[in-house]
Amino acid sequence: MAHTATVFIDGESGVGKTVLTRRFTSGLEALAPDALLFSGRCHERESVPYKAVDGIIDALSRYLKRESADSRLISPSDRGLLGQVFPVMRRVETIARAPRQELSQLDPHALRKRVFSALRTLFTRLAERNPLVLTIDDLQWADADSLSLLAEVLRAPNEPHLLLVATVRAASEHDAGNRRVQQLASIVSGDVRTLHLGPLPADDARALATTLLQTTGAISDAHAAAI
Repeated sequence: MAHTATVFIDGESGVGKTVLTRRFTSGLEALAPDALLFSGRCHERESVPYKAVDGIIDALSRYLKRESADSRLISPSDRGLLGQVFPVMRRVETIARAPRQELSQLDPHALRKRVFSALRTLFTRLAERNPLVLTIDDLQWADADSLSLLAEVLRAPNEPHLLLVATVRAASEHDAGNRRVQQLASIVSGDVRTLHLGPLPADDARALATTLLQTTGAISDAHAAAI
């Protein structure tokens, strides 16, 4: 990608945000087979650290292990640290073999800064080699640390040239989480857009129901209207 872009897909629960994102990523895999696609999802009652990027880090570690990635992607001083903060990254041989530090002896602020910087650098180097796309479902459930990490990764200047696609439930459904997402949107650099996904108009919904009913042989205007 030539620049950084972020798309927030906003809509009520069940309106089709996740399906739309999956359709996009499926099409992307066909159109750009060299693209790197890492996906994650937030769960309301999940309490793992950095839960918004948990799935992304998991997919990233699988990619790095599978591809026997160039060790220069991650600086030697950051390998052990990433493996301690994100244990799943120890799947990667160079990270698993890296010496570990005593995290309790590190200043928490300095630790976060180093971890965020290491991931930002890693994403930048990956994006220089292949188109890079990150997707996160239900970002409104993200914890504050996750959003801080994303803000740091996507801040200007010299941010990685990637596409972030995140689904967000309508603000009225989860105001606190959406306020945090709005803060993220105001911080990240590049092309930032919000796509509101609403319900189908009545006529379109009836036409869709009629089309689906044709496959069952039970075509009826009354049935389509009821659906």
